[in-house]
Amino acid sequence: MAGSAKCFTNVDGVASQLKQFIPQPVFGCDSPLNIGADADWLNLFGTKYHAGLSLTDSGLFMIITIVTIGALMAFGASNPKLVPNRIQAFVEMLYDMVFGFMNDMLGAKAKTFFPIIFAVFLYVLFGNVWGMMQFPIPGWHAFTFTSQIAVTGFMAVFLFGLVIILAIRNQGLIG
Repeated sequence: MAGSAKCFTNVDGVASQLKQFIPQPVFGCDSPLNIGADADWLNLFGTKYHAGLSLTDSGLFMIITIVTIGALMAFGASNPKLVPNRIQAFVEMLYDMVFGFMNDMLGAKAKTFFPIIFAVFLYVLFGNVWGMMQFPIPGWHAFTFTSQIAVTGFMAVFLFGLVIILAIRNQGLIG
């Protein structure tokens, strides 16, 4: 199956339902915004792949997720009122829900791990919500970046390492 070099994928004209899970460049394969997009240096089992550096739909939805979470937290925490508005009430509801779960499981130690658990919870939640949305723009599709094993694997290894480092810092190497 000697295929020609495609832009990050090897579809060779075959329609597949799994094609939606393959990251594609946002600006197209031939865009000058793709760095090194004309390099066919990745040859896997006889199939050449472009291996340039470009912003894919996975990366775009990660950026959109981080900006959305940041804006939501900024608007929800700025100008707090005794009787909250909708955004403040939504942010407080998320905060209380995650903190309640953690407090039930960890007790007094919940405050130590709350910031990272809350951030990961919101990141995964909003990342999955983006994947369920439909866009009315032709050619655009929602992309659930948490379906990529690289994303979930990196998050798992990072959090595992962070917990190990925090445990060693709090309890010492021997305990």
